[in-house]
Amino acid sequence: MATTTPTVLTIDGVKYDVSKWVPYHPGGDEILVKYNGLDATDVFAAFHAKETYAKLSNFKGVPSDEPATDPDQKYQKLRKVMEEHKLFDRNPYYYVYKTSTTIGLLILAIYLVVNGHWLSSACFLGLFWQQAGWLAHDYCHHDVFENRKANNFFGTICGNLLQGYSMTWWKDRHNTHHAITNILEADPDIDNLPIFMWTPHDFHRLVTWNNKLSTVLGNTLPYQAFYFLPFCATLKLIWCLQSFFWVLGMKQSPSKFYQSQATLERVLLAIHWLCFASLFTFLPTVTSMVYYFFISQCIGGFCIAVIVFFNHYACEHLPNSEKKQNSFLELQLKGTRNANPSILMDWFAGGLNYQIEHHLFPTMPRNNLYKASLIVKEFCKKSNMEYQCCSFLEGLIILHKHLHTVGQAVPNYLAKAKTA
Repeated sequence: MATTTPTVLTIDGVKYDVSKWVPYHPGGDEILVKYNGLDATDVFAAFHAKETYAKLSNFKGVPSDEPATDPDQKYQKLRKVMEEHKLFDRNPYYYVYKTSTTIGLLILAIYLVVNGHWLSSACFLGLFWQQAGWLAHDYCHHDVFENRKANNFFGTICGNLLQGYSMTWWKDRHNTHHAITNILEADPDIDNLPIFMWTPHDFHRLVTWNNKLSTVLGNTLPYQAFYFLPFCATLKLIWCLQSFFWVLGMKQSPSKFYQSQATLERVLLAIHWLCFASLFTFLPTVTSMVYYFFISQCIGGFCIAVIVFFNHYACEHLPNSEKKQNSFLELQLKGTRNANPSILMDWFAGGLNYQIEHHLFPTMPRNNLYKASLIVKEFCKKSNMEYQCCSFLEGLIILHKHLHTVGQAVPNYLAKAKTA
């Protein structure tokens, strides 16, 4: 996102003009622009290593006259507790285990298809793609290595090569989502119109489109709760398609960092699809090739989508005008839901059943999130702040009811808008 206006962030009581840094930010320019003029103390601490603070001296800083709010101070104290419990410390053996077992699913899928068991191979390949997605997520959040370049490299391998996603595309969206979770017209993850509408706050957008499209949406959105789960199966295909167009335009991106990654990402995406296509040589018919493609892609997409949608989409959505009124801590607690922990859930969700803790501390290794959840839950209880957590099934039911309620209100709103 190109910008000619100054980009100023407040960090630890000092205002920094980071305008010249925007095109070079490895986490994407979007997150900097959308925090322009706001206090970024907590979100900066959440995403960056301690040594990054030294780089702030390269920017012109002036003292801010705005005091830290109580929720801001609470977050900083909570983060210190996590540091005291050494929950940001990395365990290399854990990620050797996670990486090797994830690759094991791919090896199993290849073994099965080579030996004629293409249907079971497609299922395991889809499961591999889901688990590789969580692994890429860990690498790209710098949870695995101290060295951030190593994390970025392996994140790109897990994303572009193993799954067919562009990691810079993903990070550009995902980092912004983390920083301004469930803020309307700011968080890209909750802008799903015209397919889904998550909040009545978006009703006004329907009448800005032409009458024909508004009529179509008035007839389809009331049923969004019913086509939601089938749609989840398309998520990986959608992400791969978006990634394809993203890498095509990376050389022309205003981000110098994205430009520098363009060739590597294009090459790895090409290798991914060539390797995937090579599996078709072991399939007996064209029909089996079609089934193999869609079964594997849809299982991979569905198993990621149900976790992603569970975590945020039925939680509170805040208007963009309230972004400044809510601290980083408040945004994460209002817009995020956990699933009850279990051995199976921890594995299936890739640790994102502890989504509250992950959003508060995105660089915390996955294997430490359970311990962190016990501390955060007690902290919320003492601070009289809501901690949203339920069973996975209960969360999906909440999501279904939320979609149904919002969808059923669309026709009435459009009818009133036409007569107004």
